[in-house]
Amino acid sequence: MTESEEEKYELGSRKAYESMLNFCIRALGYLDEKYNVERLLLEREQIINALRNVCENFGDNDWEEDLWVPDIIEKHLHDNLHQNEREVIEQENLIADALVFGYETGMMYEVINQDNKHEHAKKFLDKAQGKT
Repeated sequence: MTESEEEKYELGSRKAYESMLNFCIRALGYLDEKYNVERLLLEREQIINALRNVCENFGDNDWEEDLWVPDIIEKHLHDNLHQNEREVIEQENLIADALVFGYETGMMYEVINQDNKHEHAKKFLDKAQGKT
């Protein structure tokens, strides 16, 4: 799908969702559309501000204000959170590998309580396996 086609698809999706939202608002008994539109716009503004703060700490802020909220969450927050989670798991696995290797070979590996203990474990494994 080309960028132009994707933009048209997103615009069409938004229009369809907007139509469904208007139908739902009326079906729920919210008849004052002006009030609801203002309320929804204010709510969206607050959501965007909250997402900017969360994405600053746990994702990225490389997105436009008018991006669809689920896309912001998925592409600029969710994926980064999972990447960070994978990195933590990889680091913990590296430490576990060093401990197991040290136990199996009789080599001494000490878990040092330090911020870069995963780097220490990698150096231990490299040295023990003759890679350095």
